[in-house]
Amino acid sequence: MFNLSTVISFEIVRALKKPSFWAMAILMPLMLVALIGISGWSGYSSNQIFEASGSTEGLQVALIDQSGLIAGSPLGEEIAQDIEMRDDKETSIDQVKNGQLNVLYVVPAEISAKNAIEIYTNTENNSLFDSYTNNIRSILTTAAMAGLSENQINILSGQINVTTHNFIEGEEANILGKMIVPIIGLILFYVLICLFGNRLMMSTLEEKENRISEMILTSISTKTLIVGKIISLIALGFLQVLILVLPMAILYYFAGNASVGQINIGDVLPHIVFDPLVIIYTLLLLIASYVLFTGLCVTVGVLMPTAKEASGFMGVLMMLVIAPFLFITMFMAPAPSTVVKFLSFFPFSAPVALSMRNAFGTLSASEAIIGLVIIIVSAIAIIALAIRLFRKGAMSYDSALINLKRLFAKK
Repeated sequence: MFNLSTVISFEIVRALKKPSFWAMAILMPLMLVALIGISGWSGYSSNQIFEASGSTEGLQVALIDQSGLIAGSPLGEEIAQDIEMRDDKETSIDQVKNGQLNVLYVVPAEISAKNAIEIYTNTENNSLFDSYTNNIRSILTTAAMAGLSENQINILSGQINVTTHNFIEGEEANILGKMIVPIIGLILFYVLICLFGNRLMMSTLEEKENRISEMILTSISTKTLIVGKIISLIALGFLQVLILVLPMAILYYFAGNASVGQINIGDVLPHIVFDPLVIIYTLLLLIASYVLFTGLCVTVGVLMPTAKEASGFMGVLMMLVIAPFLFITMFMAPAPSTVVKFLSFFPFSAPVALSMRNAFGTLSASEAIIGLVIIIVSAIAIIALAIRLFRKGAMSYDSALINLKRLFAKK
């Protein structure tokens, strides 16, 4: 393997010279930041639109209180200053139809789920999003709570704050903060396979389809070529991770000391618990999982004669990788079921399953080690298989699968 460094440097330099690599590397963080910004802005804008659509400022508003709750409330006179209190329902509805009245609320004698509060509107900008429900809800809530103490009002209105303190082995534990590192590892794994899954497979398949491998193998051994490709692709993948994570880490650091209006962003952001053991295990799991997936992609590229057939086969592998998400409720259970344990130790689903269990706190130390060992052993076996497949099938262009008899032949 004396040409290994040459293969690695060639593959890395070739990828770094491609504008598509840097476009993807730079656009990915920018797209994430842009999507987060757009999502926040759209949510704020939507709230503003809904608040504006339900505003009765400048409108003629009337209220018919058949229940007597509002009129009999100590705040009845205050409410009547902004809303005209009426008794004649039919005349008021006619005035809404004629445009003399913009909004009419009719509160029934018995307020219940069966007896609806009626709202009649006639405004200049009638739209599907115009809703004056919150106004009458606020009026009824205010009237019902009149005379109650401040504590009673806070309880009934839901304006209470609950803080939970979890203790594990005598020390307070931040359960949510402990989940963040494993979840980040899981997200990075998906980013890697989404960005580099096709590149991993095509790197070998292109050379095979173009018959470049015939010339390469005259000067480089199969083992050197495949291992060099895998190492270079792993290096490129983690370069992408660094480009993605570094801006996020800087943004998280500075956001903790920033504030928007009276809200301190640091109080809203979750506090990440940096447990050394969890961080080390997450990194090892991420590296081993990506090596396994890299070996799978290279194996598929060697095994299949065309990109079309390889893409179909990769779809099946991807289904196995994301299989744990189909059983996410089982992974949330405090006691892992048989299905959860099987997915945790099945090589193709283990990366996601172990990450999920690590995040939810249901992964024991022994299971974590066993699962990691299974992934590492499987990755080594897959890479060895890829080398043997490439050695036996680099010149195969007419069949989808390499003949098994020829594959395991001694010569």
